[in-house]
Amino acid sequence: LTWLAILALGRDDADAANGFLDRVLELDPANAEAHYVRGVILAAQGEARAGLASLGKAQEADSQDPEVHYRLALAFLDLDMVLNARLELEKTLALEPGHLRAMDRLGWLYYNSGYAEEAMALWRRGLESGDEQARSNLAKAWLDSVRAAIEAGDVGEAARLCRMIQAVDPGNKAAAYYLDYYLDP
Repeated sequence: LTWLAILALGRDDADAANGFLDRVLELDPANAEAHYVRGVILAAQGEARAGLASLGKAQEADSQDPEVHYRLALAFLDLDMVLNARLELEKTLALEPGHLRAMDRLGWLYYNSGYAEEAMALWRRGLESGDEQARSNLAKAWLDSVRAAIEAGDVGEAARLCRMIQAVDPGNKAAAYYLDYYLDP
């Protein structure tokens, strides 16, 4: 029945999906997968609090599912509950260390909270797994450092950072611009 709900979602029929999920939960009120799918539906419909409640029930039923923790984190972010989101992303990575989407999100939470080194360490891990988003994240963060170095008058450091960006992202136009027109005239 849960798969029928997922197939109904594929047809953009949330009512049918919810009907299937209701039947699952009548038979098995603690079914983690049904609560998870319902939570995802509610969150996608912009009902973050209701989605969070369903995802919480999924977590109670199966606390070892990294995707449940990841979805809880997204719901917490929708509600601007950043600390809760951070904890859920950390749980996601504790259960599945290679969860690339969690690395990306947690990296930005760290970065925007002033923990740039922790963020970059996560993105480097993602880059080692071939994650293109990690490549982009590193380049963006290093470009912030390039701008700060230029403002501080440390052209050598800015050039070094631009070369690091190019090593990770050879086609990065911002790094090339800074090197060509600003740092190596």
